[in-house]
Parts: sequence; structure tokens; C-alpha cells
Amino acid sequence: MKDVEQHPDDYIYERAQRLGCSKSGIEAALKRLSISQKKDTRPPEILSNKKI
Repeated sequence: MKDVEQHPDDYIYERAQRLGCSKSGIEAALKRLSISQKKDTRPPEILSNKKI
């Protein structure tokens, strides 16, 4: 939980490397904690403007 709080935008493989375990272990732990990946909820127009 501390790792998620300290590094909220990290990918699962980054957490696994830092914590020294497998990606599937991180996935299981996040599922137990009811933590899902962030989703970008902004409208598509804003996302396309940001890329430009």
C-alpha cells in the first residue's frame, strides 16, 4: 500500500522490479487491496489536443 501511495503512476512491472517480486504477485496484491489501474477520464478532444 505504501508503494502505491508513494508511486501512484508506476506500472506493475516497475513495482515488481522495485519490490523484487513477480508481476503476477503485484497483480494479486493490488487485486486483494481493490486497487485498479487509473483510467484517463478526460474527453477524447482534450487528449488529442494534449498530444499536439
